[in-house]
Amino acid sequence: MSVLKFSRGTVIAFKAMEQYSRAQNRLARQEIRKVLAKNPTPQDYAVAARIYTEDWRNGWFDGFEDGLSPIGNSKQFAKMAQRAGAQDWYVQWKFAYAMKFRARWKGWGEMGLADAAYQRSIDLLEKVCGLPKGGNAVERGHYLDVLIDRAESWIYQGWADGAAAEIARAMALYSNEKDHAKKPALEPWYYWAFAFALHQQDRHVEACNTLEPLLGAKDANNDIRLLLALSYARRAQNGEAGMKQKAADTIAEFHKRRDAMSMGIAADKEPRWTVQLELGCGAFLPGSPGEAHWTESLRLVLEEGKPPADPNQGPKLGRGAGKKASAAAPTPVARKPAKKKPAAKAPKAKKAGAKKVVKKKSAARKPARKAAKKKAARKSSRR
Repeated sequence: MSVLKFSRGTVIAFKAMEQYSRAQNRLARQEIRKVLAKNPTPQDYAVAARIYTEDWRNGWFDGFEDGLSPIGNSKQFAKMAQRAGAQDWYVQWKFAYAMKFRARWKGWGEMGLADAAYQRSIDLLEKVCGLPKGGNAVERGHYLDVLIDRAESWIYQGWADGAAAEIARAMALYSNEKDHAKKPALEPWYYWAFAFALHQQDRHVEACNTLEPLLGAKDANNDIRLLLALSYARRAQNGEAGMKQKAADTIAEFHKRRDAMSMGIAADKEPRWTVQLELGCGAFLPGSPGEAHWTESLRLVLEEGKPPADPNQGPKLGRGAGKKASAAAPTPVARKPAKKKPAAKAPKAKKAGAKKVVKKKSAARKPARKAAKKKAARKSSRR
């Protein structure tokens, strides 16, 4: 059985991450460091890696601690998790997630490490839980999480068509399951990842159709808004009437919601999201066609801004400061050609007064607890 062994303090850290604001992430770091100072499990270390990755991904850069940058800390804790729990699917998943967002700055070989860890996580889930055919709803949900997060990494590697096909395949795996006790819920971030893959293929109408229903939820997140604004802006480029105003309105709401997260506290102020911040905190290979396409889209709705400081050269770093990141390409992971799948249908928007639906990519699903919500204040992903 797929078991998650989180310490009590780690559950508190998850709770702190629910809103994914700068203040909440700071609290999550404080809580997880208390856990790591005692008797942590491998999964506690994995959660720490996730928290520091989010500090970098969201442009907060508050986690310069122990002589390391946030992405330096993310790898340190991810490696500790692997050493203590190499046969743990969750540990492998969070190691992969951390490596994905380190690759741009620390060398593209890190993306190769991510590929391998995603595959190990999938293999372990299949072995332990008898997936994809076996397993209960929670285990099947874990399986979809890892499959779709891996597919998202393929978008950054320039394989958006394969990513879209894989996400559609994953979401269709249990669509005909008649036993509701075994049927996992399809998380809203799955649809976001699917729309991201569509956007990178210039399938902007489909991307918008996938994202728009998600805005009906009370806590619809900013990942959705940024990607939707970009897709509207691309459609405006193609001469579609009304799309330019839709893009402007959507990105204005994106900034408004980010600005409101600080509650007027200067230390908690969210950085103004810009083209260079999105690129520098993302995971596209510099100079790649995928990055060029994403950059062109970003410039339609965001200010240019300045790139984040290079964590390889940062003055706050101790060990390894000044070293150049390796540019070695990863060993290609063998992939089966993805079969063409019909476009996944977006979920219907909930009626007014319905329970909250849209959440960001959860750190994990727990049988006895609600999974941590994904980033409400974030820009674009993911997860």
